[in-house]
Amino acid sequence: MKKINWKQKTEALREKLREDPAQTRALSHVVKFFLLMLLLTLIARGASGAILARVELCTPSQQTFSRSLSATGAAEARGHASVTVPGALTAAEVLVQPGSVVAAGDTLAVFEAGSVEAAITRKTAQRQQLLVQLEALEDPQTVSDQGVTSAQRELSRAKEALAKAKESLSAAGSSAEAAQAELRRAEEALSQAAPDEVEAAQAALQAAQARAQEAEAVYSAASDALEGAELQAQDAAERLEQAEEAYAQAQKQAGRTDESNAASARLLQLDIEALEEELLSLTGLQAADCRLTAPAGGIVREVPLDQGGATGGGERITMDTEEAGYLLTFQTTQAEAEALQTGEKILMVSQNTLWEKVSEFQAVETDAGAQTVTFTALLTTPGWTGDPVFISAELSQDSYGTCVPVSAIHRDGDGAYVYVFRSRLTILGLQNVAERVNVTVEDSYGGYAAIQGDISRDDSLISGSSKPLSDGDRVRVSP
Repeated sequence: MKKINWKQKTEALREKLREDPAQTRALSHVVKFFLLMLLLTLIARGASGAILARVELCTPSQQTFSRSLSATGAAEARGHASVTVPGALTAAEVLVQPGSVVAAGDTLAVFEAGSVEAAITRKTAQRQQLLVQLEALEDPQTVSDQGVTSAQRELSRAKEALAKAKESLSAAGSSAEAAQAELRRAEEALSQAAPDEVEAAQAALQAAQARAQEAEAVYSAASDALEGAELQAQDAAERLEQAEEAYAQAQKQAGRTDESNAASARLLQLDIEALEEELLSLTGLQAADCRLTAPAGGIVREVPLDQGGATGGGERITMDTEEAGYLLTFQTTQAEAEALQTGEKILMVSQNTLWEKVSEFQAVETDAGAQTVTFTALLTTPGWTGDPVFISAELSQDSYGTCVPVSAIHRDGDGAYVYVFRSRLTILGLQNVAERVNVTVEDSYGGYAAIQGDISRDDSLISGSSKPLSDGDRVRVSP
């Protein structure tokens, strides 16, 4: 191929133009025209570029939406224990305070040995005193029946005297009747006596009259004696009745006293048992070098002791113990709660260096106003404290083949759609436009949306624009 000598061509063209000025002017006009067209084209392109929307592009990708729960809760020990502090002790050291975490056997407080010894001596004496009182209360009340026995003997004697008085009156009556019969015979003998017998008959009548009067006097005395015996027997019967009534009242009162003493004895026995428990606690405290220890591991809640102060008796150091585990409480949103209760979920619970997997939990309360749900679960790992507990769980994991940033999704009355970046050849050249494509949003999470529609993995979608777009708008890609 023959090589063109452009330098020679140029020199020849210049020579012809020098020879023909008209061609020179024509060529000058052509050059100016093309320069003007170039300038106008550049201006038009610059103006068009200034008004076009600047867009950012993205391509669909495969994404896995992993939804998880993150919450903060509290763990509270389900068991409870308390340690009763004996009275009249001096606290030399108080080693715990509310919120302290202790293990079984840890020292809670130390007391002065002298105060412990004095308390043991005092409680021992009090116990002995109460035992003496209890013995007295347990003796049954006795009621003497001596009054009734005496009244019975008196009544018996009165009855015997009455019987004798009745016998005496009967004998006196018989004697009086015999004397009256003798008097009548003497009177009759006098009326029939001969003159020489009258004097003897009169003497016999006088003697009969004297015996009749004497017999009458004896009868009268026997009658008075019987009346007296009857009165004495009646009085003796009344005294016996009074003695029996008094005895019955005394027995009733003794029964009431026995019942009262029995009740007092029961109360006293309780006091003795309480004293014995205090003594047992004090002797145990003394054997432990006057150190009060925790009965179990857990969190101390109340410590009603002051270092150097005296105890009044009845103070109780209370604890939440871990023996029955811990109750975990936390809150979630309504949506998280629904996901948490679907299928088999596992909670990962942690606090500092502690952690535990929990598969059993339940919703116990729903606050409709606050749109929250309260959950509880049982923790069995020992050592949880009052610090915040962190809970996490994987709620769901779904994979989608076509995912785009949520900023690429638009919505109107016809539903969701995206803009696809297209290049079209026009009479003005190659132009970039935004083309609307309707889609269905399947899911969204973490700034991405899973879509379905006439979209391929090779398409470029518009994820951001400097201006609102419409279908077919020309756009330019941001540098």
